[in-house]
Amino acid sequence: MGKGNKNNNHSWAKTVRDIVVASINKGQLPILGVISIFLVILIRIPPQDLSTILSKVIEHLVNNELWSYILLFIVCSGWFIHAKIMRTNFTRETNRMSAEKTKLQNQLTKKKFKSSEQ
Repeated sequence: MGKGNKNNNHSWAKTVRDIVVASINKGQLPILGVISIFLVILIRIPPQDLSTILSKVIEHLVNNELWSYILLFIVCSGWFIHAKIMRTNFTRETNRMSAEKTKLQNQLTKKKFKSSEQ
């Protein structure tokens, strides 16, 4: 068993709850909602209609009618990756400045202060 894992009986409800809580904490609940709606629609469509829809989508792609959606997906993915990189860089710089501030405080007061981070 893993560390701190007292109970290994997970149900689908606990798994869904954990995923929803994690998406709320990371600000990705709208994305999760759109994906969930898309999956429910996909599951509810009869298989023969699904094959018809898929063939029409491929036909439109061949006719160069749906490329804007692919480009939209690429641009949104690029924005997401860029935002993630910027958050990481901002956190790293904030931590560096905090460590430098603490070091300067310790030098100027000739005392050793405890870190406020637990």
